[in-house]
Amino acid sequence: MKFISSLRGAAAAALVLAAGAATAHTGHGHDGLSFMHGLRHALGEPDHLLMLAFGFGLTSLAAPRVWAAGRRALRLLRERLALRRAAASR
Repeated sequence: MKFISSLRGAAAAALVLAAGAATAHTGHGHDGLSFMHGLRHALGEPDHLLMLAFGFGLTSLAAPRVWAAGRRALRLLRERLALRRAAASR
């Protein structure tokens, strides 16, 4: 099982290192334009707005679980800190 995990990690690293920069809309004269132009382009197209809405919808569905995991982690950290303080005071 460790071999498969390390093989997957090596394959992922190779893909990341071999991949070039992402180039969307190449050859359309968009090179060197401003950030605001890119933002207007991203928010002005109907398919982009649909992708944004879909992302926000998924985020709102996942948010309660994320917050619950955060509260759980914070509670565990507080318990560990209390145990360390109790051990240091002895």
